[in-house]
Amino acid sequence: MLPPTTLLSLSSILLLLSLLLPLSSSASSPDAATMTALLSLLSPAPSGWTGTNPCTWTGVSCDSSARVTSINLASKSISGSLPSTLNTLSHLTSLSLQNNLLSGPLPSLSNLTSLQQVYLDNNKFTSVPTDFLAGLTSLQTLSLSQNAGLSPWTIPDELTQSSSLTTLSASSAGIVGSVPDFFSSFPNLQNLRLSYNNLTGYLPPSFGGSGQSAHRNRAGLSDGSSEIGQRLVENNELQGPMPVFGSGVTVILGGTNSFCRTTPGPCDPQVTALISVAGALGYPITLAESWQGNNASFLGTISPAFTNLTSLRSLFLNDNNLTGSIPEILTSLSQLQVLDVSNNNLSGPIPDFGSSVKFTTTGNLFLGTNVTTGAPPGGGTNSTSTSGSPAGTSNGSSTSAATGRVTTKVDVYAFGVVLMEIITGRKSLDESMPEERCHLVTWFRRVLINKDNLEKAIDQTLDPDKDTYDSISKVAELAGHCTAREPFQRPDMGHAVNVLGPLVEEWKPSGKEEEEDSGIDFHMSLPQALQRWQANEGTSTMFSDSSYSQTQSSIPSKPFGFADSFDSTDCR
Repeated sequence: MLPPTTLLSLSSILLLLSLLLPLSSSASSPDAATMTALLSLLSPAPSGWTGTNPCTWTGVSCDSSARVTSINLASKSISGSLPSTLNTLSHLTSLSLQNNLLSGPLPSLSNLTSLQQVYLDNNKFTSVPTDFLAGLTSLQTLSLSQNAGLSPWTIPDELTQSSSLTTLSASSAGIVGSVPDFFSSFPNLQNLRLSYNNLTGYLPPSFGGSGQSAHRNRAGLSDGSSEIGQRLVENNELQGPMPVFGSGVTVILGGTNSFCRTTPGPCDPQVTALISVAGALGYPITLAESWQGNNASFLGTISPAFTNLTSLRSLFLNDNNLTGSIPEILTSLSQLQVLDVSNNNLSGPIPDFGSSVKFTTTGNLFLGTNVTTGAPPGGGTNSTSTSGSPAGTSNGSSTSAATGRVTTKVDVYAFGVVLMEIITGRKSLDESMPEERCHLVTWFRRVLINKDNLEKAIDQTLDPDKDTYDSISKVAELAGHCTAREPFQRPDMGHAVNVLGPLVEEWKPSGKEEEEDSGIDFHMSLPQALQRWQANEGTSTMFSDSSYSQTQSSIPSKPFGFADSFDSTDCR
């Protein structure tokens, strides 16, 4: 038998080990690494977050195995960002970071199967990952409101995995697109707040909450109060019918939505058909905002759903930015008398509507061709009217698209396209770009609407200073005029000369050697240079000095390095 002093020493050692082992275990747990990463990204460091054991930090709770279960840093005036490894806290049940100054991308919370409460509202987060809410099978509350700086994102289908959801609060959170019809997946959903976003399209029937109301009553969850939840969607751009809302549900729809009726119920069949057409356009915001008949320019395609409007007589889709082809099925509209699709970016074959339809297609450079095959656009047969006269010629102008004849106005248009290519460094048609940007002219017109956008559109290799930028702005404005939709709106080349002449004078080479190398006589006016060129070829004079008395330019007698066979007629 050991002496009493030895037994006392052994018991002391065992007691010391029992105290050290939990500390050693917690310090080496995976949660400690993630929590330390979180601490390093926060500024200032939260009060009470000291030491290597996160289970002792203020606002942090752990379970018996030293795994983090709760983080509460609400309203601490903390800035910084969140680590991408946050979803390694596999025992986390509650995350409360609301009312701070946190920014940067939100980390994925995917597969945190114990997570029940998430409060991230009133911060400055910038983006939502695609798998943000995947696999959150225990989630009950998600609050993401007042994060107006979030990049546009849609409500993910993975949210249906959170069947225990009771509160979804995401007002002013950058949500776009349509509202999915999956709310019947949440039988206990009480509060649904999606106000101040850019939601479009229908409110689905399941959004109303009548199913949730019935479920609560069957389950005996009614506590005697008349109000069981909220449905807040004010200040969006929603359309279509208003759903039936459950009894006791507080509803705030706001004034910017455009429901077809002020009470629940279906829309008129014709209105339903029109909204289906809008669906092919992606339920554009501009359509919702102009539901009362304002003129709007739409992106998207022409929907075959127009055929559901069997009594349709006139269809005007002109002066938009529509792409794709004209659906052949539209020829089945037996009552159709007028179809105007002029001044868009349509392509593909032209359907035959017969002689009873006035069909106008001018201003679609690629209509009658397949833009992916390289077939030359703008031919003389791609834009006709079956009412007996060339389409789009009521204004008295002639264009190659309407008549097949090449005119000076076509040259002016081409000149404008060349100016745009020089300014932007882009091709006139670039199929590698997004659809709304692949047509240079259409995209550049939108740039010119707001001159502040021009600086971003300029080819970065130009790197202009202020004076150069001012000159580029003048050239850009000229390019916009030269590519006007209607030929009569385009200026003569004389106007282009008068605009560019002073810029040539301002930017001509300052060194004699540079001038000689260019083969250009910068002391001649444009008419003089043109007359000299024509005289050398024995052609007639086209311009008089008096008509361009204020013009200076840089046209050489023969451009340096050009073949001898090249003459002025090639310079159309």
